[in-house]
Amino acid sequence: MFVSINRLQVPDEASAQRIEQGFAHASGMAGVPGFVRFELWKSPDARSFEVVTHWQSQADFDLWRNSEAFRHAHRDTGGTERVQSQLVTYEVIIAR
Repeated sequence: MFVSINRLQVPDEASAQRIEQGFAHASGMAGVPGFVRFELWKSPDARSFEVVTHWQSQADFDLWRNSEAFRHAHRDTGGTERVQSQLVTYEVIIAR
């Protein structure tokens, strides 16, 4: 299993609300090869989010990241230019 975490730092409450609304209205990832699960985590102060996706493999994740579907899903991210993003990835070694 492979996990991708996109860490988002938001500058204000309006940006945080846009992040939440954007993911709430997203069409989802059903049917994307290798996709397992999506989670959106919000910090208690609502200034940061973790966009967590679980994949069967890193290869599946890489195919998604380089796909037209990925570009399409991220096309309307205007207004979030002040949101800072950091991508980190992990291979799951133990899951119970």
